[in-house]
Amino acid sequence: MPGYGGVPSARFFPKFTWSEGFSITSSPLEHAQKLWPDDYSSFCEVIEEYKKITRQLGCRLMHIMLLSLGLTEEEIDHTAIGDSNKILTSMHLNSYPACPNPERALGLVPHTDPGLVTILYQDGVSGLQVLRCKDGNGPARWVTVPLIPGTLVVNIGDLMHVLSNGRFHNVLHRAVVNRTDQRLSAGHFFVPPVDVNMGPLSLLTTGSQPVYKSVA
Repeated sequence: MPGYGGVPSARFFPKFTWSEGFSITSSPLEHAQKLWPDDYSSFCEVIEEYKKITRQLGCRLMHIMLLSLGLTEEEIDHTAIGDSNKILTSMHLNSYPACPNPERALGLVPHTDPGLVTILYQDGVSGLQVLRCKDGNGPARWVTVPLIPGTLVVNIGDLMHVLSNGRFHNVLHRAVVNRTDQRLSAGHFFVPPVDVNMGPLSLLTTGSQPVYKSVA
């Protein structure tokens, strides 16, 4: 759990970044004891249980996604993400306080997630927006993702976009703030093992050139 911090890319955007948060890459116990010496156990228990359940969910979702591309169970086992035990994850907890001038601020600047998939929990305040491309209903515009109680949001990341040769699209998204309500969210990010190169699956490029090059 590295600690509290902002978003480095925020300095490249004209609007203020109105948020704070911290990342959890392993057990939160040691750092939680330092931050909240008298009341850390329940926090750690909830985080560990949530990480466990959403890790199982994320790995299962990616497996189903590969099956939907036509891969067999054996073929999936030989992909860069075939062994779920080697998938790496991290969490980031976000707080977006009420903002006195939301027109001049963003909670999170526009970006795509760099990994495979992200599982996002949101509290009861909406604020997640995705960029909808130009279509018959109008030009490109930001659309607020409906907040449905009891659900999680799954974002496709850049590496899943590459792995699927563009079949699964990464999504440009941002977080907006409002004048009256604090918003909380928790993102669980999934990335491949550090020692593999990620490129389009060969089974998806038969008879044609890959759309993307491999990345380390």
